[in-house]
Amino acid sequence: METIDIFRMLGQSVLLLAFVSFLIQWFVPQFRKCWCKYITSSQTTLENDNIESINQNKLESANIRTKQQDVHREKAASYSERILKPREEEKIKQQEKQLNRFSGPAWKGEGQILGGNDEGLNVLERDDVSPSEQAARRRHLPEQKVKSNSNCQPQKSAEPKQKKIIILPPEPDTDDKNTVLVKLRTPIRSICQRNFLISNNIQELLDYMTTVGYSQTFYTLSTTYPRTVLTDRVNTTLEDLQFIKQVTLNIEERD
Repeated sequence: METIDIFRMLGQSVLLLAFVSFLIQWFVPQFRKCWCKYITSSQTTLENDNIESINQNKLESANIRTKQQDVHREKAASYSERILKPREEEKIKQQEKQLNRFSGPAWKGEGQILGGNDEGLNVLERDDVSPSEQAARRRHLPEQKVKSNSNCQPQKSAEPKQKKIIILPPEPDTDDKNTVLVKLRTPIRSICQRNFLISNNIQELLDYMTTVGYSQTFYTLSTTYPRTVLTDRVNTTLEDLQFIKQVTLNIEERD
């Protein structure tokens, strides 16, 4: 009996386990499907709610913006009606007053004869002639006479100031032992060079500087190192300054 009971209990346990397994295999997929549908529907509902709220906010913003624009438009129209138009009308009146003050009102009456003969009265009586033309034809102004003053003599024009003509000394040959090659460095760093004799003086170098486009009024010459301005030594010769064979001088602006 005990053996039969044991087998019976084992059989019942196996059947129960099989039933539970069947329930689990059937219930889990169904539960998963239902859960997925629920999640999807809730997300769709949230998205629809968000879209509706966004559209509602946009509509409210558009309505508020339209109301503000209408208010500003009414204010602008009121400002134009109350201030701008009267100001423009007043400005036009002022311009008309100034125009009338300078040009005078249009002539609409009949003119009076100021002088001369009565020729042309028949023309004035014609109906096709305007009053302003009649007044213009009635008026005979005397011709202006210009009296020449015999005592007034034309002023003599001032004689033009003669320009100083610069004549440079002849340029010596390069082979001459007394020849000095003088190089002038301009403010734009270009070099102008010419041969001089050691007996030539600084004034002749200044004249050469003028011929290359730098006036002695605004520019002067100076040595490179040590720097010495040569403006006060115009009569000094190149030999006295120990300029032998070759020398480079700077063209500088006067202080």
